[in-house]
Amino acid sequence: MFQQAVCPPSEESSLVDFETVRKIIMDYPYMLEPAFRLQTTLRRRIMGEKFWKKKQRRISAIDKETERKRRREERRLIRERSRKIRQDVGWLSYYLKNEVHDKATREFPRPVVSIDESGEVKVDWNYEEIKGD
Repeated sequence: MFQQAVCPPSEESSLVDFETVRKIIMDYPYMLEPAFRLQTTLRRRIMGEKFWKKKQRRISAIDKETERKRRREERRLIRERSRKIRQDVGWLSYYLKNEVHDKATREFPRPVVSIDESGEVKVDWNYEEIKGD
């Protein structure tokens, strides 16, 4: 059964896709138990549990700092976008005339900020607002 699930006979390739692995794990969760036990044993014997817990906290702190960096850059770009819109339409129209504000908002795309694998900030611009109308 496992062999059929991993390498279906109809497939030409011997590669296993993510959905197949996910289905196997969902259907047979106990199959991963030996791997988790091995991981726990290795952690205990190599550097000890205290070391690995500290390492995990450090990685979590890096992830949190990366997310803070991403959010900070996104907020900065959104403020800059709002400032450009206000300059374009004037602050009175920006705050009081919804149709002028909406039109200007569609002309300036919203920034979508992400962090790539190397930790660098990557900015894409959401043109969905423009396409929506």
